[in-house]
Amino acid sequence: MNSAIAVYWHAAAAEARRYIAGMPSDSGAAQPGLVLGAALFETGDLTGAARAFESAGTSPAAYRRAHPYESARHRAWALTHCATVAAARIVLGAVASHRQGGPEAGQGIVGGDLTDDAIAAAATAGL
Repeated sequence: MNSAIAVYWHAAAAEARRYIAGMPSDSGAAQPGLVLGAALFETGDLTGAARAFESAGTSPAAYRRAHPYESARHRAWALTHCATVAAARIVLGAVASHRQGGPEAGQGIVGGDLTDDAIAAAATAGL
């Protein structure tokens, strides 16, 4: 990654963290968490990105009761981004090993649960 671009994404992640820290705890807003997740994803911090996306899809119970449809939409969108992180882990594992392609890496999880252990096994298959 170009160093100027890397600096940009690290700065974006820091700004998102600062913004989130100042939000009220009962806020149901998902967008700041999605921004943080995207910035972390771009910096290569897939674990941090997954946590940020998961957090973005989790609203306080009172907010979920008051805004059920908005909460569901936020949750679905956040889980979509979590799936992108999972796919990136598999592809990066396939590329890093130089012994398998993306389709081969994914074969170990097709039809099964997408757990951290299944992703790790798929990413390291063929090593």
